[in-house]
Amino acid sequence: MNLEKKKMTCENSESLLVKKITGELLPEEKQSLENHLAQCAFCVAQEQELAKEWQSFDALPAPEIPTELYESTRETILG
Repeated sequence: MNLEKKKMTCENSESLLVKKITGELLPEEKQSLENHLAQCAFCVAQEQELAKEWQSFDALPAPEIPTELYESTRETILG
């Protein structure tokens, strides 16, 4: 799909906003999204909200793996 030829809408920009925040946005998608954001205050607000939510994931503690699970998984893998 060539996004430069397709008019960007708020509906199809949401997935691109997620890709932008996660660093997965392709160059051709970036240009199309940036053009839309330059004209759409709603999507700019959406981007800010998504970015804030994404940053909150960094504040979560790393999950601890129970020792028994770690050891049994290690034994299974190593044989």
